[in-house]
Amino acid sequence: MGVVESIRSMFYDEEVRFRSSVSESLMAKIARSVNFINTAHTERAVFTLSGNYSPANPGSLPFLGIDQSIIFAKNSEIVAVNIWNRKTGATGTTELDIKWKPQVGGVWQSIFSTTPKFNSSVADFTACGIGDTVAGFVAPVLTKTNYDAKDMIRMDLLQAVSGQPNGCSLEIIYRPR
Repeated sequence: MGVVESIRSMFYDEEVRFRSSVSESLMAKIARSVNFINTAHTERAVFTLSGNYSPANPGSLPFLGIDQSIIFAKNSEIVAVNIWNRKTGATGTTELDIKWKPQVGGVWQSIFSTTPKFNSSVADFTACGIGDTVAGFVAPVLTKTNYDAKDMIRMDLLQAVSGQPNGCSLEIIYRPR
């Protein structure tokens, strides 16, 4: 059985008026609309490093729990991850990681088999997401996508380019499951 195509559809009074018949056309429209909501309704969390994020002492890395922590309000599924560079530094690589922890107990674990990173050759104002091929970036590869309500995620800075890098972010797009 195939999945009904997801299309945003508007309903009209004539289709749902009292005593009007329920047609296959109306049911198909309802199915398309519900599937649209199921696939298009997403939320996003953006973890941001503002300003110069290169540490004076690179030996002090990693920095854990940068910017904020997100607690999932509902059972959720991560559907996309994007890394964005604002201004590249002089040499080296910036590597970010998202770690998750269950609500009760547990230890912080990476959600990636390949962490997102970019090197100093990356052009300013460039982004890369899952499955993308962008010069100077290593695209993220997820190992975990499903999370329970109250699970928590955070961002860690594992490596940073030297010089004067100015701003980068990691965006997580998720939806209820």
